[in-house]
Amino acid sequence: MPFLLICSVLYAKGVFSRFWFWAVSYATQYVSEIPLSVGVNTFLNNTKAMLIPSYLLWIFAGLGLILLWLDVKSRPRGVFVTGFFLFAFLSICPGLYFRQHYYVTWMPALALLIGVAVGAGRNLLRLAPALRSLSFVPGAAFIIAMFITMNAQADFLFSVPVDWASHMMYGGSPWTETQEIAQYIKQRTMPADTIAVLGSEPQIYFYSERKSATGYIYTYSLTEPQEFAHQMQLEMISEIEKARPKYIVFVDIRTSWMPRPQSDQTIFLWRQKYCASNYSLAGFVQSYLTGQSWSDYHTDYVWGDDVRTRKPNPQFECIYIFERK
Repeated sequence: MPFLLICSVLYAKGVFSRFWFWAVSYATQYVSEIPLSVGVNTFLNNTKAMLIPSYLLWIFAGLGLILLWLDVKSRPRGVFVTGFFLFAFLSICPGLYFRQHYYVTWMPALALLIGVAVGAGRNLLRLAPALRSLSFVPGAAFIIAMFITMNAQADFLFSVPVDWASHMMYGGSPWTETQEIAQYIKQRTMPADTIAVLGSEPQIYFYSERKSATGYIYTYSLTEPQEFAHQMQLEMISEIEKARPKYIVFVDIRTSWMPRPQSDQTIFLWRQKYCASNYSLAGFVQSYLTGQSWSDYHTDYVWGDDVRTRKPNPQFECIYIFERK
C-alpha cells in the first residue's frame, strides 16, 4: 500500500516516468554489474577491513546472537533481533559493492546484539548461585573492549585535524578542499545563480548554498558500462547548456567518476569545448602527498590572475573552477 500510494502521488505530479527510470530501469542495470564471485570476494575483503579495528566489538555481537537464544528473558525477542540482524545485513548487499560506508545500515543491529551479549550474559550468570557475584563481568568486559577499540584508533578519533582524518579515511577524495572551493563560489555569486559540478562532489552545492544547474549531482552512473550511460550524459549536457551556470567545477579526479576503459567519453569531450568557448579558468586546486604520512598532505589553491602564471602539475589530479565569460 505505501508503494502504491507513492506511485499514485508521483503519477499525479507528472514525474512517474522519472521515478520509474531511477528506481527500476537504471537500478536494474546498477545492481547487475558486479558478478557474484567478485561480490563475495569484495565482501570478504571489506568485512575484514571493518573487523580489524573493532574486532572485540564484533565478537560481542556474535556472542549476542548466541546468548539471545540461551537466555530465557531475551528469547522472546529472538525472532525480532535475529530478523533485524539478517535484514540489516541484506541492506548492504544490493549490487554486491560492499563499500565500507554501506555497513552503516548494519551497525544498529550489531550494536543491539552487543547490548544483548551484555544483558543476556549477566542474566545467565545470575541464574547460577556460584557465579552470581560475577554478573558484573559482561558489562566490565564490554567497557574494556570499548576502551581497547577506541584507544587503537585514538589518533584518528581524537588527535589529528579533521582534514587529516578525512584523508586517512577517504584517501584523495577532496572533502576538505571542496569547502574552500564552495566558499570562493559563494562569495562571487548571488543566491539565484546556479552552478554545475562535473563530478560526484554534491557537497559543493551544500557548502556554497547554490542550486545545481543539473539533476546529476553524482556522475558515477555516467561512466558505468550500462545501457543508459550515453543518454544520461546527453541529458546532463542539455541541462547545463540550458541553465548557463555562473560557475562550472570540473573534478578531474578518478574517484569522483570511477571511469572504466569502455566508459563513454562524450561528456569529457563536450566539457573541453564548452568550457573553452563559454568560460574562463578562475582557479584550480591540487592536493598531493609530500611524504609518507597524511600529515604530509599538501593542497595548492590557485585563484584569479595566478592561473595565468601557474599551471597544474600533470602528475597529480586536479579540480578546475570555470567562470562564465
